[in-house]
Formats: sequence, C-alpha cells, structure tokens
Amino acid sequence: MADYTQPGAMRAGIELFTVFEKAEKGKLAMPVLGLGGTASFFLPMAERMLSEVAENITVRPVEESGHWMAEEQPGRLLERLRTWFEETGG
Repeated sequence: MADYTQPGAMRAGIELFTVFEKAEKGKLAMPVLGLGGTASFFLPMAERMLSEVAENITVRPVEESGHWMAEEQPGRLLERLRTWFEETGG
C-alpha cells in the first residue's frame, strides 16, 4: 500500500477503470495483450473484460505468479512480452 502514497499513484491505479468508460466510444482496433498470474483473480476474467474495450485480444498466463507478476516472475513476464511483440511485429 505504500506505493499509493506517492503523488499520482491513486490516479494511475484507477485509470484502468476509466478505460472501460471510454469503450462506449468504440473499441481499440490495435492488438491488446492481457497478462495474468495463474494465482491471480484477474486471469479467468481477463478475456471477457478486455473484449469490452478491444477487438484484437491475446490473453496469456504467467505461471507461478499472482497479482504482482513483475516482482514474482520477472523472467516469465519478460518472455511473455517478448513473444507477444515478436508475434505482433511490435
């Protein structure tokens, strides 16, 4: 929770939810990657949530990780990102 004491941290954390409000104006057409730890509550509902705001969705798991993928499995997270960017030409 200490991270939320930093200037702008709460705004940044809540910004995710404002994206869903903007989806009413039209869905994103660009490729969108959703990552979730296999021990996270997000992964099972990621595709449904992201389909509300994007048309071209890829959802991938980060094994042996929970919500804090970058801290818990940085190597696996990096591999998922590299693979996705290679696949999409990003």
